[in-house]
Order: sequence, then structure tokens, then C-alpha cells
Amino acid sequence: ASLESCLKKLKEVGIRGVADIVVNHRCGDKKGSDGKWNQFTTGMTSRPSFAGVMDWGGWAITLGDSYSDGTGEHRPGGGDGQFSAAPNIDHRNEKVQQSISIWLRWLRLQVGFQAWRFDFVKGYAAEFVGHYCYKSEPAWAVGELWGDMSYDDSGLSHNQDKHRQDLCNWINATDKRSTAFDFTTKGILQEACRNTQYWRLKDANGKPPGLIGWMPKHAVTFIDNHDTGSTQRHWPFPDDKVLIGYAYIITHPGIPCIFWDHVMDWGEDHRRKMAELMKARRDSNIPSDAPVNILTAEADLYLAEIGSPPALRVALGPRGAGDADGNYWSSGPSGRGYRIWVKKQAEVAKPAPKQ
Repeated sequence: ASLESCLKKLKEVGIRGVADIVVNHRCGDKKGSDGKWNQFTTGMTSRPSFAGVMDWGGWAITLGDSYSDGTGEHRPGGGDGQFSAAPNIDHRNEKVQQSISIWLRWLRLQVGFQAWRFDFVKGYAAEFVGHYCYKSEPAWAVGELWGDMSYDDSGLSHNQDKHRQDLCNWINATDKRSTAFDFTTKGILQEACRNTQYWRLKDANGKPPGLIGWMPKHAVTFIDNHDTGSTQRHWPFPDDKVLIGYAYIITHPGIPCIFWDHVMDWGEDHRRKMAELMKARRDSNIPSDAPVNILTAEADLYLAEIGSPPALRVALGPRGAGDADGNYWSSGPSGRGYRIWVKKQAEVAKPAPKQ
């Protein structure tokens, strides 16, 4: 009841609750006759209408998984990830599909969630994400497809087209019913900031080098999450460059995602600076598919204008970009390693004084 009340309040103030949908794998509740933990029960005894919907056996597990009873199918086409800590679910099974679809509709219609974040989607085919979105009709969805980037003798390769093409292929395979986290942009951006290599932020065609350069309306940009940063720190953005990273993703195309830790745990000054960046984007009406004109992308300076006509001007790096045209631009948020300008707003004509 408290969760439902919270989601209702969020909706009232225009915030959509996003549920973390972990359906690649599932832990069993009890052992089957084969001695394996591959029996699943729905629980939810307080919800009689939902009873039994998610009751599964070993048949729901992919063939070849150590928890399988031998009746499932091999890993669904398109999925190359095995999650070793729990049984991997066979999404080709129609009962599995029906159960998950019913559960998702229940989360949306009864609990009050409005959107989905699909976890570990490299473990099962994108077509199933598209199917579940079609059946449950969320307002929005995003998938976590975290793949390996390309490296050469000097480190991270400049060209990451294969990496972002994999994201594009996944999105298209969902019938564009889901967006994807832009891991390509994260990997390139943190390398550029860490090593003062801002030339990385322009591809061979003069565009942003991440997913935002190809499918910006389906690209969810981010700096860190619970896996890459926070307490796990599997692939962290450099701490002293986090605000530079936000200055990039908040002003650029895509759908920027703000990390809880950076807002709630890094102090009031850090929160204020992030709020300034977000306000600049909102006030400038930057859409997810805003065009980007990259003026400079060199080792110590990245300079770009975003919008058509330009609504934001962004400089990153230690060199500094000097002053902008004062007739068009006014100073916006700034900090160590970044500076923003916003387009001047036309003065509103004042009404003539009464005679």
C-alpha cells in the first residue's frame, strides 16, 4: 500500500515511476524432485487475483542451465549472456511470456508503475522486450545492454561504431518500443574527461560519437549507475570530472539520466550545480533529438552549439573557449572544466503606461 501511495503521489506531480524489470533470471523458492532450486511460486498471498500467475517449474529454465530440468530450450536467439548466480529463464516458452505479460500489466494498472527498465537484456533476445512492451503498454521503456567496447594498442579506440551499432540493432529488434542506455557515450565521455582527450567527442562525420549521434530519441545518457559507480565501481566515471560529464549529457541530445548518488550523497553544492545544468536545458527547450554543431574537438577543448537555432553553447576542457557573442549569448552555469552559455531571450514588450 505504501508503494502504491508513493507512485500515486509521483504521478500527481508529473513524475513517472519506473520499475526495474529483472526477467533474464529468477531465483527458485524451493527444490524440485531433481533436488535443484528450480521451483518458483508467485507469493502475493494478499493478492488473490494474482495467485499462481508466476508459478513455474524447471521447464521455465533454459536448456543447458545447471538448474534446468532438461525440458526447456537453448538460450533464446540474440542473447549471449548467461547469469551464473540464478536460473536463466526461457523466454521462448509461451507460459513464461504470458506470465510476465500479466505481471507487467498488474504492475502498471494495479500498482501504479508507468515505465520499465529492463535489466541485463543481453541475456535474452530483444524481440521479447518488444513483446512485453506491446502487451503491457508502458509509457516508456529502457534496456540495459552493456557490451564490450573496442580497444587498440593505445587504449580505447576512437571509432566505437560497432558498439553503438549493437545498441541500434537491439532497439530496432524491439520494434523501437524501448530505448537503450547509451553505454557508448559513457565510455567515450569518461575517457575524454579522464585523459583530457576531448577530440574523442566528435566522430568521423562530425557528429557525437555515441548512440546520441545516431538514434538520439532512443538514447538514455548517463554518467554512472549502481553497477558502474556507487559502492561497486565496476566502470566508474572519474569523480573529479563528474560535473563535466553532466555538463555534456544534460546539454546534448538524448534523454539524460541523473544518478541518485550524485544528487543525494555528494553534498549541497554538487546538487545545486547539477540543478543549474538541468534548468538550463529545460529553459532552453532542448529536445532529445536536438541537432549539435561541433565547433571544436581538440585535446583540451570541446566547443559545441545545441539546438536549431542554437539555444545552448557548451565548452569543456581546461583551455577555455573565451567569450561568446554577447549580442546572442548570455552566461549560464559554469564550473571547473565546463562553461555554458544560453541564448538571450527576447525582451517582453512592456504595456504602455496608463494615461
